Amino acid sequence: MCLVILSSLLYLLCIIAIGSASSSKEPEEAVSSIEHHDNWRHLDRKNCGRTRYDDIRGRIIDGDEAKIGQFPWLVRIGVRISKIRLFTCAGSLLNRYYVLSAAHCGDRNNIVTLGEHNVLTPQDCEAGICADPLQEINIKRYHFFDYNPKDHKRDFSLILLENAVVYNDFVVPVCLPHGKVLTEDLTGKNVKVAGWGYTNSTTHDQAVKLMYIVAPIIDKSVCNSIFHHGMDETQLCIGYEHGKKDSCSGDSGGPVTKFMKASTTKRQHYQIGIVSYGLVDCGGGPAIYTNVIHYMPKILDIITKS
Repeated sequence: MCLVILSSLLYLLCIIAIGSASSSKEPEEAVSSIEHHDNWRHLDRKNCGRTRYDDIRGRIIDGDEAKIGQFPWLVRIGVRISKIRLFTCAGSLLNRYYVLSAAHCGDRNNIVTLGEHNVLTPQDCEAGICADPLQEINIKRYHFFDYNPKDHKRDFSLILLENAVVYNDFVVPVCLPHGKVLTEDLTGKNVKVAGWGYTNSTTHDQAVKLMYIVAPIIDKSVCNSIFHHGMDETQLCIGYEHGKKDSCSGDSGGPVTKFMKASTTKRQHYQIGIVSYGLVDCGGGPAIYTNVIHYMPKILDIITKS
């Protein structure tokens, strides 16, 4: 049983093994199957997960309002009806054609926007620097993986876009886990979650500007005691046991990222989770997120275009 382990490293390797195409594979084989997957050729591992702030020490202070271009992989997902646009979910850009999001967001949305910061302004400017114009692209197809709404397992989806995204300083793909990101124990480590969701779950005040939180990955037992769904290795418990900061409605499908090294190269932003679900009273405790590492083989299988 993978739950009986001698070290956190072996534990994570077991997790990956369970999520691989064949549950009988040894942990090393499971990691190797991810690392040598043919479809990495459609992902830019060298330039993904980089922002204009990464080399400026002290520029970003952990807080609530993001800087323009701090999360250039963030995607808003919504529906366009005539001249009306209504956004209810978020996602992350993987390459020019694919977006990763949550399955519970459904398949009724028909557009994505990229390069967004302030949802009320046609162009975002800050400290004399203005972002490129927003990109709005139609959704061509959804890929789901037997999402179960009762226990929230397999809460992820891949979205194929109709046209290619144009990269710039404010539109950059996030990195998917590889290298030591696949095996490092991140329990107790801080990660970032960003989105335009509710800032107050009682009044339903929605963020006008992109917001983010910094919160730790904590032991699953904490979330199990709150949600009673029986979390497993396909999910992550992130937040503060007694409440502090949290994702909320409207953030669904958005990425959980960690700024770290996958090898000996510079640090990049890797997506290790997806916003799934939490308490009705957001901020009252931790929330549950889909574990991206567990589903890497399935995600890579779908990415066939660049």
